[in-house]
Amino acid sequence: MLVKRKSFLSFLVLLSIFACKSFPINALANVSDADKNNDVQQREEGYDIFHKKRDFSIVPDDIVLGDPDSKIVVIAYFSPTCHHCYGFFKKIFPELKKQYIDNKKIAFVFREFVSNKQDLYASVLARCTGGSETYLKFIEILLMQQDGWAYSRKFQEILTNIAAIGGISSEEYDKCLNDNRITSALIENTKLPMKVQGFVG
Repeated sequence: MLVKRKSFLSFLVLLSIFACKSFPINALANVSDADKNNDVQQREEGYDIFHKKRDFSIVPDDIVLGDPDSKIVVIAYFSPTCHHCYGFFKKIFPELKKQYIDNKKIAFVFREFVSNKQDLYASVLARCTGGSETYLKFIEILLMQQDGWAYSRKFQEILTNIAAIGGISSEEYDKCLNDNRITSALIENTKLPMKVQGFVG
């Protein structure tokens, strides 16, 4: 954990998130209309504003849970294909969310560390709607179903099927995959922690 002091206290948590067990993928079908409407509103209010230069403060294309104006910002870096952090997501994150995120004591930021094509396609899928609620639901499914897609030659086809279950058509997914704003954000997210002394990916 790296602590940087500026006008506020910022915590950078360098995490590689989530290996997998079976999880009911149909849970994606439970994304409510309210969630989708909220996602559209978030996208309209700032998702399309891309800041190429970024640091360890919140930028408009970040996926933020909790209070974006909090003086405490936790940035979690992860790769959708990583083996090691399912325990964090299952055992630590729910308590963290309950005690600090849901009551808006902190801002918790998800940022992807893209190390291969599978990471890229999965991260784009999670970000496709632009909203934090569906992002979290897609990430949960992707990580818990990791063994089913991350090591398959047909990973793109499988991800397209997952997208469809979550209400994103293949045409919408293709459009997101070709959206330079999304891929640029993912590239910048990946570059930043590599500049930190002592970072281990």
